[in-house]
Amino acid sequence: MLSLPETARPDTFPANVWPWEAEPYRLWSLWMLIHLAGNWLAAITQLSRLRWLLTCSNLDDGQSQELIQKFPSELTWIQQEIFNLPFSESLRNQAKRFFEDFKKLSYPISPAQTAVLTSRIDELIFNIQSELKSQLFVVVPPIRKAWFASDDAEPFGKKVADAFPDSTIEIIEASRCLALARWTASVFHQMRAIELALHRWALQLGVNQFSAIELENWKQIIDASDKTVRQLEQQPKSAQKDAELKYYGETIAHFRAIKDAWRNHVAHSRARYDEGQATSIMNHTREFMNLLASRP
Repeated sequence: MLSLPETARPDTFPANVWPWEAEPYRLWSLWMLIHLAGNWLAAITQLSRLRWLLTCSNLDDGQSQELIQKFPSELTWIQQEIFNLPFSESLRNQAKRFFEDFKKLSYPISPAQTAVLTSRIDELIFNIQSELKSQLFVVVPPIRKAWFASDDAEPFGKKVADAFPDSTIEIIEASRCLALARWTASVFHQMRAIELALHRWALQLGVNQFSAIELENWKQIIDASDKTVRQLEQQPKSAQKDAELKYYGETIAHFRAIKDAWRNHVAHSRARYDEGQATSIMNHTREFMNLLASRP
């Protein structure tokens, strides 16, 4: 169930406006979007259950009356869901009035009260269903569901997230694009993640001749890194030197290959990618980012 801070109650937002549109500078979680359809349907199911219990109460079923008396807690949940979701102001007000009136009932409920309440529930369910039709829901197949990373996820693991924190948001976006079948966009975000890692990697290597490395192209950074590695080769032999030469030799080779194979093509609109290609590149990117994070 979704919940928001009291300072950001959705019932204070204009009608038909998403909460994150009403307050664009507040941090909103994309996970809110995932549960909308399920929560709306759950609210309808609970209202239908209440209607059924009200109908049963006319049969002098003491158990039904007892269950109805316990229903205000369920209504609180439904009311919270409705106010957490982008329903219209009129629907919110309709729901609010119904919930307030229901909590004021006296028991046992008379047949006349039952008739009024079931009619109001029918109207509320109809209006919820009508507003559902105005929304667009995106279905993520189970096979791709795991790719839809949360805002605080570490899709490539903690080691990569710690080593290249600036790349994390790009990795998350690349992962989400895979989930949503945006294959070329996924590759684009992967290349952005690798580029941010390239900048940090080069600075750690000792490439410091650029006043703003983020403005340099990949070739210039890789060539400058090559020169720095050649200087490393001139140092006295040691186990540390061997480990660093192996690490930098592998990573420079990968950067060059990625630049020529994918980065230049996706950055300059020279290629589009399908699911198999984007997934394969994602797996390669994960392996490479973990290699980068294993600096000796």
